[in-house]
Amino acid sequence: MDTVPEHLHLKFINYIKDIYFEFAYGKFWDAPEFVSPIKEGQSAAKYVLGGTFADYCKNNTLLDNTAMRNINKDVHNRIYTLLISGYFNR
Repeated sequence: MDTVPEHLHLKFINYIKDIYFEFAYGKFWDAPEFVSPIKEGQSAAKYVLGGTFADYCKNNTLLDNTAMRNINKDVHNRIYTLLISGYFNR
C-alpha cells in the first residue's frame, strides 16, 4: 500500500480482493481431471509441460485465447494428477 497513491487505495484493495477470492480459488475454472500419471524417472516439469504445451510449441500454434485455455486446463489437470497420486509427498 505504501507504493499506491492514497486516492487509489480503495480501488487497489478491491483489485487484490478480486484476485484473491475470484482467481486464487479457481472459482471459474473447470474441475480438474485425473490424467495419465507421471512416468517413473520423469521430472515433474517435463510431465507438467509435456502435454498440450509441448504439442503447441512443436506445432508453432498461435497462443490465442483458445490455445491458452487448453494449455492452462492441461497443466491444471497434470498438477492435480501429481497431487492426487502423492507425488509431492515423496
